[in-house]
Amino acid sequence: MNNTIALAIPLFAFILIGVVAGMVGGRWVQTERRELVWLNIFVVYFAIPALIFRLIARAPVEQLANWGFIAGTTLSTYIVFVLMFIVATIIGGVRTGPASLQAASASYGNVGYMGVPLAIAVFGEAGAIPATLIVSFDSALMFVAVPVLVGLSRGEDGLGASLAGAGRAVALNPLIIALVAGTIAATTDISLPGALGEVADQTLAHLGAAAAPTALFGIGITIARQFGTRSPIKWEVTVITLLKLVIHPLVVIVVLTLLGGFDPLWVAVAILLAALPTAANVYVMALQFDTYTEGTSNAILVTTTLSLFTLPLVMILMAEGQIPFDLFAMFR
Repeated sequence: MNNTIALAIPLFAFILIGVVAGMVGGRWVQTERRELVWLNIFVVYFAIPALIFRLIARAPVEQLANWGFIAGTTLSTYIVFVLMFIVATIIGGVRTGPASLQAASASYGNVGYMGVPLAIAVFGEAGAIPATLIVSFDSALMFVAVPVLVGLSRGEDGLGASLAGAGRAVALNPLIIALVAGTIAATTDISLPGALGEVADQTLAHLGAAAAPTALFGIGITIARQFGTRSPIKWEVTVITLLKLVIHPLVVIVVLTLLGGFDPLWVAVAILLAALPTAANVYVMALQFDTYTEGTSNAILVTTTLSLFTLPLVMILMAEGQIPFDLFAMFR
């Protein structure tokens, strides 16, 4: 894993280029925030799904059914979710609706937009399967948990509407669709004939290759645009940041150690994705339910900015063996 630092750290240059483009370039080229939506559409609906589908379709089927790994990483995410929910409701006295958004901000990382491209860039194609499994199951459960809690806080009518929205969000998530389609292709051996298949494969390859630089560049622009427009950071954002960038990776190490028997590379991918900043999807959910929007925006800004320093540190510590993939090995 010693080569991963040389491969991964330059990727953060794309974020810095995005920051420069957002802060300096924006003064030369007049653009509005809504125009950046097309960049996000390209990444989320085309580049990353193409990357996921192509790699999953060629993956060994048995790796896609690693239920122990799926259970361990999903459980880790929800341990952090529950911790923040308890802090918000019991200590902070926050109502259930906003507390669920705070909990999501502390536990649901930028695993799709940033995680999959970064995992593949750091660990190669071998990092695609564990990263995609984490994205799919974290997203599916998060899109259910938050709407249910918000719906419960708003009564029976609110719960029904929230559950309907959750179902649509899961069913129409492009990353989950790509995983399902790739799994079908892998298990049925379906392929396009001859030259048509080669053209399709090359098109998917080019789209996938654009995922990492485009996504990281977009994150840089987002950071630049948010500076100077935020309100004062409240106490819960500090707790969210600590849980998301520090506690979540530690919980993953403990849970996967207790379950045991996982490929060290898969554990490394899980740690890396757990250390990612808060996902932009949390802000989308906050807008949808019209609750805690300002807080989620601040959480995304703070965690994303600090992750420019914490993520390379995590990768360096993993490469130097300072982060244990198996806690039991420390006592043998």
